[in-house]
This record gives sequence, structure tokens and C-alpha cells, in this order.
Amino acid sequence: MPDELSEHLDALQRDDCYRVLSVLKSSPLETTELVVFEGKNGSETGPYIRKIFQRDTGVGSAYEIIYQAQQLGRRFLYLPYISDCYNAGDKTVVISEYLNGETLHDVIYRCDPSVSLAVDVFPRLCDAVLELHEGFDSPLIHRDLKPSNIILSKNSLGLIDFGITRLYKDDSSEDTHQFGTKGYAPPEQFGFGQTDIRSDVYALGWVLWFCLTEQNPSHHIRLEGYQDSRVPEPFRKIISRATALNPSDRYANVRELKEAFVAATRKVVNVDTPLAPDKQSSKLDQLSKISPFGYVQTVLMILLAVLFFAVSLSDAINPEFDNQNYNYPLWVRVVENLIIVMFFFFPLFYMGCSHKLLAVFIPFEKKITWPQRIIGFVVGFVLCIILFMILSNFT
Repeated sequence: MPDELSEHLDALQRDDCYRVLSVLKSSPLETTELVVFEGKNGSETGPYIRKIFQRDTGVGSAYEIIYQAQQLGRRFLYLPYISDCYNAGDKTVVISEYLNGETLHDVIYRCDPSVSLAVDVFPRLCDAVLELHEGFDSPLIHRDLKPSNIILSKNSLGLIDFGITRLYKDDSSEDTHQFGTKGYAPPEQFGFGQTDIRSDVYALGWVLWFCLTEQNPSHHIRLEGYQDSRVPEPFRKIISRATALNPSDRYANVRELKEAFVAATRKVVNVDTPLAPDKQSSKLDQLSKISPFGYVQTVLMILLAVLFFAVSLSDAINPEFDNQNYNYPLWVRVVENLIIVMFFFFPLFYMGCSHKLLAVFIPFEKKITWPQRIIGFVVGFVLCIILFMILSNFT
């Protein structure tokens, strides 16, 4: 009992040292927070990532393995440094380094998929996964490799989110927990056997496909034989083998996959390997990566918007005598015409602009899904109707 009480009080004291900046993810099994450490003199260091797991679920156990290895002096190039890992009641708390950069998903959204980007990123990504597979007594299987769990900066690459990472066990016939991201997770991860290093090979194959096409995994892609004009034939063969449904048909390990990819790049001509984009790069640098067509279509939409707005405003200020709004107050005519502009033109403007260009100036744009956009348009439609009803009381 004294040991449990001491552990509990120690955990509370540790928790009180951190101030939460934002909650990045929250689920019944895991909470991820961006925090800063507050010193006794009021100084702050960080930011750090704090993850809180339910201990009885087994989720997050890989963090303790990585933490213990790092405490023994093992250094990893591609894994975040874990500064603390402790139990707090029925929860496990992990404090780790915050990897500064952009997710691979966001980089490809902003820069477009390309062979050059794949050639730059994929070998390093394989090296990162090899640290998990070969850097411990038994392999750590990530089990959730996907573009949003890969962080890129100008000079580095890192893996994140080891919540469902597990230690490979020779004597186990199947996984205790079936988790993963649909498409990137192999069949054996959903109850068809035990995951092993070939499970991460499967996910890496689909990540390579995403680097080249910006398409998430789907059944019809497999049925069509991974055919896409943006995917060179040597890479198509690698993806096809890596993502085989039967683990025995895949590459035996990530090292073999990397060697096959490096050999294939020699068959792909005129590949200029760029540095991975940096999150802190200037807007000018980001704008330079957008295609000329993106600028042209956006400029045209802006010119149309200005013209549409000018005509609407002119009609509101100087309406024709026979216009039904002629006798309305000026402010009513202006507001009414602005509502019409927003209702009819804004959806067309939004769909016609380059979203990659908008993302440079509106950071959250790239995180908005199409269902969220549709909901936004519906809400806007309802608000327009409500405003029209309110204005009718003044006319």
C-alpha cells in the first residue's frame, strides 16, 4: 500500500508540471496532448507530446519498450525521444519529443504526388521502420503505418503514433487486439493471424502508392493491377508484391523491400531527388511548388468574384426604378445582395480555386474533408434563408 500511494502521489506531481496547449486526439483508449513543462521559477520548455493510455487495454505498451531502450543509451534516428513513461492509477502516461514538421499526407497534398518525392522519402521511411524491426531484442511491429503517421522536415523523417505497436511473439498464433487504419492494415491484422514484419511491408507498399498517386488504398486499385500513368512499371511491380494479401507472397522484410526499390529507381530515368519540404519554409517557397494551372484557375475565379461583387454592389446602391427593391433602405439592399453573392457564387468560387493554393494561406483547409465541406455549404444555405426571413421584416 505505501508503494502504491507513493507511486500515485509521484504521478500527480508529474502531471502538475505540464500545461496543456491543445488536445490533438481523444478516444476511449488514448488521449494525445500538446503540452509544455512548467518549471518552479515559471519558466517553460517544450512543447512535448503527452499520451495517456488505459493500462488494461495493452495499447501503448511499445512506448515503454522504446523508453527503456533509450534509457539504456540506445539512440534512434527516426523515433521520437521519450523523456518519461510512468503509471498513474489505471493509466499509462508517456511524455515524448514533439517532432517538428509536416505529415507526409500534408506534404503530398501541398506538393502533389511525384516519383521524385517517392525516391526521396521512401528509402528513409524503410530505414525508419527497420529501426523498429531490428533495434530491439524482438521486432516491434508498428501496425499503423500511413501518411499521417510519418513526419517530414527539411533534414529529417520520423515515425509517430506507436499506440498499437506490438512486440512480435514467436509462440503467438494471432494478435490479441485487432486495430489499424482501413486500407493500410493487412488482412492478418483483423483476426486472420498474427502480425509480423511483413505486415509493415504491406503498409509500406500502400504508402509508396500514395506518394505516387495521392490515392488511399482501395479494392478496385488492386483489381485494376495498380495501373496508373503516374506509377512507373518497376514501382508498380514493387507495390503489387508488397501489398499481396498472403504474407508469404510479400517481401520477406523491409530491408528486402528497400533494396528492391533502390534497384528499381535506377530503371526510372530523369529522377531529380528534392529535399523533403519543411513546415517552416516560407509561403513563397510553398507557392513555388504549385502548378501554373493552379494559379491561372484561382486568378480567374478571383476576377469573376470581383466582377460579380462589383455588379451586385452597384445594383444595391443604384437600383433601377422598376426594381422591386428600389424602395428598400440602402443597408437592406446591400445586405440582401451580399447574401445572394455568398449563396450563389461562393460555392462555385470555392470549388473552382486551387485548394493547394488556398492551403498555403488557410492552414486548416487541407484538413477539411469533403463531407465537412458539404455540411458547411448546407449550413450556409440555411443561414442565408434565415437572414432573408429577417430582412423581410424590414421591407
